Amino acid sequence: MGSRSRQLVGLQRLAGNASVTRALQRTVVQRDQDHEKALAAIQGQAMYALLPSVAALPPPVRADEPAAQFVGGPRLILAIRAVQNKGNWAAFASANATELVALPLDQIDDLMRYVGAPATVRTFDRTKFDNRFDALVDPSTGTITLIMRIKVEMVEGQTYSGDPVGTKDWEKNNIPAFKQFGPKMKSVIESAWSGTGSVKPVTKGLAVPAFATKVSVQLVDSGEHISFKVYGATANVRSNVNQRMEPGANARSGALQVGDNDLKPTSLEHPDHSKVSSQQITSAHEFGHAMGLQHVRCAGDGVCYGVNQAEYGSIMGGGMGLDPVAIGSGKGAHVHDNLVPFEKIGEVWGKEVFPGSLAAKLSVWGPA
Repeated sequence: MGSRSRQLVGLQRLAGNASVTRALQRTVVQRDQDHEKALAAIQGQAMYALLPSVAALPPPVRADEPAAQFVGGPRLILAIRAVQNKGNWAAFASANATELVALPLDQIDDLMRYVGAPATVRTFDRTKFDNRFDALVDPSTGTITLIMRIKVEMVEGQTYSGDPVGTKDWEKNNIPAFKQFGPKMKSVIESAWSGTGSVKPVTKGLAVPAFATKVSVQLVDSGEHISFKVYGATANVRSNVNQRMEPGANARSGALQVGDNDLKPTSLEHPDHSKVSSQQITSAHEFGHAMGLQHVRCAGDGVCYGVNQAEYGSIMGGGMGLDPVAIGSGKGAHVHDNLVPFEKIGEVWGKEVFPGSLAAKLSVWGPA
């Protein structure tokens, strides 16, 4: 019996409790260092080279996901899963969608081609969309995924925990409180913008009549599409997105407050005494601006959050609704469409995937 096994038996005897024994057993993880060594030798390769290298490994090695996680992380695990699912691309894409969109676009392309995805599954980088976001179009699942990489930055002297600046509690709690902001922002934005609307080409005839819309927010330290400075709740700063990039910058910038991930009541009264009210998550609203959307409609007083309850209830007004909002009536009606960024993705996809006249027919999209 090895020393590790003797230690476990001794602890089990001391515990004298079945549940404790099971817990102790779970803590003893037998890592296969030979597997780790083999995976470590190839994990630094570019994805297009990594995939055949994984395929050449003995089956027990390329099935060892704990070893892959230890030496290469999610990227290597996806390579392993792609090798296991070669020829079964739909199952691979469906089971690993969240992990896939976290990778650089060229790696997504390499993985999808390897598992046999059709050429109509495409990724597009920010240069197609005014540097605002990347995109993945998958007609097999009827999904358009908008991918935005966001960097969140602390601002010196702010309180994110609510403790007075400079106190012991502030020093203890401030950084942990700030670290909660990014993951919560990702969650509320993805929840607000994903799966509640569909887009389609105006011309009929596509095998997929409509595409569901999905948002994936990736929190990054570099390579961002937009960087938000996050201010404390007491800061006199208005949440915003700069629509133009600063000269020499590679990304847009904006400002948020620490409470902007919470659902809050909102209200507005116009000069004609019409009142509107709703609830909104500010970070979800500002995300709309980051995608390129404007406010619903400006009233005569210069306030642009809408002039009636339906408009104000839009996420680009003062609410959380994503449905396109009709402005006016009859033939002259104008529609404020919150799904325009996804329609732009569909238009780029249609032009690049289909030939000639068909591409032209699929170059105009709208809400489904």
